[in-house]
Amino acid sequence: MTVWLDAAWTTPKLRPMEIGTDGDLSTVYLSDPVLIYTDEGEQLVCRYERDPDTGFEGFITEDGAQPTVTHWTALPKPPGRRP
Repeated sequence: MTVWLDAAWTTPKLRPMEIGTDGDLSTVYLSDPVLIYTDEGEQLVCRYERDPDTGFEGFITEDGAQPTVTHWTALPKPPGRRP
């Protein structure tokens, strides 16, 4: 069963990630991929990002688009391998 979470009330858990070159590193905070539901009725896999340097906070797709998200849910874990 998929449990959709209201994007206006909660966001995915974030982890720090350093980006840039050795001389110019900055830290952004990204979530694991999540399934989102947009206000246009689409479902997409996205990440949630918080960038303290630019002030951006929101969902982004792999190509950098910023959809208007109404709900999100964690992706299911892939099946485990059996010996």
